[in-house]
Amino acid sequence: MITDQSPITNGEEIQQPLGSEKNRDACSSAEVEAVRSLMAVFATAVKNYSLYPEAHSISKKFLSSLENSLMNFFQTFPFLKLDIEKDKICFKGNVVYNQHEKEDYLTSPLFRDGILWIEFTKDITEDELSFLLSMLNEYRILKDESEGDLVTALWKQNLPHVHYESAEVYWEKEPKLDFSHFSVTGHSNEQIQVPAGPKNGSVGPEQQSTSEDIGNQATVSIFSSKTKIDLMQLTPDETATLQNLIIEDENRNHAEDVMDVLLIILEELEEENEFGSILEILIQEFENILAHGEFRLAVKMLGFLKKLPHKNTSHKSWQIPLLNQFLETVSDSKVLKSIKEYFPKFISDDASQLKAFREVFLMLHPKAVLTLGTLLSEVTSADALHYLIEAITILSKQDLNPLSQLLKMSEDNLVELLVTILGNIDGNEPQKLMLNMARHPSPSVRMEALKQLLKRSGQVQRSFLFLLEDPSKLIRQEILNSLGSERDKISEYILLEYLDQKATNIADRDHILACYRALGKCGSSRSITFLKAAMTEQPWSDIFHFRELPHRFGAAVALTELEIPEADIILKQATHSFFPHIKRSARRAILERLPA
Repeated sequence: MITDQSPITNGEEIQQPLGSEKNRDACSSAEVEAVRSLMAVFATAVKNYSLYPEAHSISKKFLSSLENSLMNFFQTFPFLKLDIEKDKICFKGNVVYNQHEKEDYLTSPLFRDGILWIEFTKDITEDELSFLLSMLNEYRILKDESEGDLVTALWKQNLPHVHYESAEVYWEKEPKLDFSHFSVTGHSNEQIQVPAGPKNGSVGPEQQSTSEDIGNQATVSIFSSKTKIDLMQLTPDETATLQNLIIEDENRNHAEDVMDVLLIILEELEEENEFGSILEILIQEFENILAHGEFRLAVKMLGFLKKLPHKNTSHKSWQIPLLNQFLETVSDSKVLKSIKEYFPKFISDDASQLKAFREVFLMLHPKAVLTLGTLLSEVTSADALHYLIEAITILSKQDLNPLSQLLKMSEDNLVELLVTILGNIDGNEPQKLMLNMARHPSPSVRMEALKQLLKRSGQVQRSFLFLLEDPSKLIRQEILNSLGSERDKISEYILLEYLDQKATNIADRDHILACYRALGKCGSSRSITFLKAAMTEQPWSDIFHFRELPHRFGAAVALTELEIPEADIILKQATHSFFPHIKRSARRAILERLPA
């Protein structure tokens, strides 16, 4: 029996039940698509209300999105009346929503409680929608102890902009169940004997009474306490299976459910505003996913969104700017801060987890470097550190500005790591940044900058020759070791120019000697004239000085390191010089060259 349970105002015509919309005029495809898009938002909002509390920010976002979708719909179309069927919802005879699972979040409570159709009218409020979503969640699964149903709840609330019609079915009186054919006495060999009746099947009053008594005995036997215990006792296998089902349900990843629904909705949406609203919700989902280390889900989300513009959506030109903005937003430190909270708990023994960890970072916007760079000093796993460095390097090749900003803001130990990354990026801009880092206040940063400059150039260049005067002895020695590593014309000219123009102003005797020694190791006969003059052509005032001048002795050391005949001749002549200070320098240099 069908009854009308919808609120009816005076003079309002009673709507026809079941398929009331099917008999109306055909609607346009645009109207049907608009309803389908709205239903996708509606279904997602209902499902979300089962996963998060009403006061949760995500629940509020879904509610607001549903309200906006309805407002947009009513700006174009006059009404929204939906027919509820067993596994689908229709609008004017067109299927606009299909049930996706056995206990669907939307169709199950509506159909089970006998709602034939439900209608939303213009000016529906957020409070009304919130109540409806809450009730759909409350009565989604029928419970033994449940008081009332969805229809009763709607009737009590009397929502002014939500109308519906429901059917109430009265079950006919069921025939008495006959348990007489069951053997439930507890002994398999005991049978309840029923006197055989006449062949025509008729039963006399006495026989009928006897039969009913026997049947009643059987019924009582089934519900006896002992039998009830036997019937409800689970086997060990059943107990284990039940326990596994409970654990599986408790551990079910609801975040992935929500994300999957949202991604499906995005692919179908035709309205720019609704598309943007769903992306805003996905931003929060992305942040929650990272906070729990669900890198696989993050990769799944980003991968789907990157492919979305290429899926035959040429008429949706507004998608690309919105998706680019989404990617830039999730790469911002405000969103990625959640991963910093998770990092102390990060376990890198799982190969698949490490792979997802790497992939999600490679898919971000380059501005993510501002956050990822700060994680370098917090990673304890060598593999995780490797993947993090790789991601920062690749993103910085796309845009160097975030890395440049990070170099200015970070602490010395972190800058040192970032300089190492910078050394793996080719181009003029990285070279300029590296030269700037070679002037950094921290000696360790300057040393790392020099190493990276040498690695990318292969040898010392004039652009970083200023490091020959660096305050750090280790840095000066590093660059001199590079200059003197082999016979090289460029290195020879660099040292000749430096010693001729600047070295006379250097007070560090050890540094002067190290420069001459490096010249001897990289030089050739081209250095002979300069070295001979440095050793022998001294002011007459030095004749009366018995101290050993560093340039004279340095020149003698360089001549010994040249290992060419011209240099040996000059040294031999110097050992017989009339001037004692020249003689001493030449003889000492030769003695130092001799093996111990």
